[in-house]
Amino acid sequence: MLVGDERVRAAGMQVNDGLDRVEEAARDGGRVVTAGSLRELGHAVAEWGYQRVPHAIEDFNELVAGRRKPRDGEHDRMYNASPLVDPPYFAVEVQPGITFPFAGLRVDARTRVLDDSGSPIEGLLAAGVDVHAFDSVYGGGLGLSLTTGRRAGRTTLESATSTVHAH
Repeated sequence: MLVGDERVRAAGMQVNDGLDRVEEAARDGGRVVTAGSLRELGHAVAEWGYQRVPHAIEDFNELVAGRRKPRDGEHDRMYNASPLVDPPYFAVEVQPGITFPFAGLRVDARTRVLDDSGSPIEGLLAAGVDVHAFDSVYGGGLGLSLTTGRRAGRTTLESATSTVHAH
């Protein structure tokens, strides 16, 4: 289950395309709830089988606000480290799937990893989800993996062939 508050919804749920992901999920028949308080949110998602959601959010808020230390197995957060305190709150039932981040290693057309100056790093290739290919539009992780994987293979063969001919 994905939960957030108005700040998260306004800032992070639109991925630069102007769509309201919570609204879209509801329109497409997904399990979505909005609530004016954590308690209301907890009651609503309890009907879906989720328990102690307000407690979990309050615990998260304590951690990111610095009012408690991380417990065993828990780490300080580098990203999304702001408390959820701006109602209305939302919850969207989600399920895992194949996906990838929009960030990744910069590569050239031969899938060679580029350094900070934009020059290829000798012998270092990247393919699939490790490649930065999309800025704000999802293009399909499996297709990206297939095409960049094949290109990296071709680059490797070209490199090996040129090495053999050089000797």
